[in-house]
Amino acid sequence: MTVSKYVGMLSLGTLISGIGLIFILFNFNPTEGGPLSIYSFYTTLGFFLVGFFTTIGTVWGGGELSEKDLYRHFARSLRQGLLLSGAMVLSLYLLAVDLFSLFTMTIVISLVIFLEVVFLLSDARQEK
Repeated sequence: MTVSKYVGMLSLGTLISGIGLIFILFNFNPTEGGPLSIYSFYTTLGFFLVGFFTTIGTVWGGGELSEKDLYRHFARSLRQGLLLSGAMVLSLYLLAVDLFSLFTMTIVISLVIFLEVVFLLSDARQEK
C-alpha cells in the first residue's frame, strides 16, 4: 500500500468517526440515553483520536523513507496514536467519575511513557 493510499484511507476513517462523534454530541443526551450513549461517545471519541493522531504522526515524519522503514513508521505512528488517545479517553473518563487528580494523571502519563519506552526498546532490538 502506498503512503497516499494509507493516509487517504486513514483520513477517511477519521472523518467518518468525526462525523459520528458530532452526531452523538448533538443528538444523544447522556442522562436520558443511559450507558449506551456514554459508551458510544467514548468509543467514537477514541476512534477519532486514534485516527487523528495516527494521521498526524504519519504525515509529519514519513518523508523520504525506504519501504521497510515506512511500514515501521506506520506501525510506530499507529502505536503512538493508540497510546495518546487511550490516555486522553481514560483521563476524560476519570474526570467524569470524579477520580481525576494530579496523582492519577501522573500515573496515566507515566504508564504511557513506560509503554512507549518498552516498545522503542523492543524495536531497537529487532533492528539489530
